[in-house]
Amino acid sequence: MPSGASTRVTSGAERSSAMAIDAPRRASAVRGGTNAVEAGAALCTRRIVTHVTYVIDLTHYLDARGAIAPERGPARKLADFVTAVVVQASDLERADSVPGPLCFGRCTQDRPAVEAALTEDDPMIWRCTACRTEGQVSHWQGTFWDLS
Repeated sequence: MPSGASTRVTSGAERSSAMAIDAPRRASAVRGGTNAVEAGAALCTRRIVTHVTYVIDLTHYLDARGAIAPERGPARKLADFVTAVVVQASDLERADSVPGPLCFGRCTQDRPAVEAALTEDDPMIWRCTACRTEGQVSHWQGTFWDLS
C-alpha cells in the first residue's frame, strides 16, 4: 500500500448514504450523454405499446364429454370466446357479412368483431383489428364447435 494511504471498512449503510450523496454529481456528469441509466429512464417515461398473443389448446378447456369444463370466471369467458372463434372460422358456408365473435381483450372501441381464419396446418388464427390481441387455437377439429 502506498504511504499515506489508509484503508477504511465501511458498512452497507455508509456506502448507501455515500451513493445517495454522490448521486446528483453522477447524474450531472452524464447529462447530455447517453448511457444505460439514461436510456432506462427514458424508456420508463415512454408508453410502450404491445399486443397480446394467446396460444390455446382447445382440449384444455373441455371435459371428458367434450363440453366446456370451466363453469364461471375468466376461464369460462375465454373458453366461450375460443369456441365462438372455432365456429366462425370453421363454418365455410358463413357469409362474410355475418360478424364474428366480440373481442374479449383490451378493446376500447365498442368491442369490435374478431377476424378468424383456418391455416394450412392444425391451428386456426384470430385477431382483433382494434386492440391487436391475437392468437391461435389448436386441437379444435372434431369438437362440438367444428363446423367444417
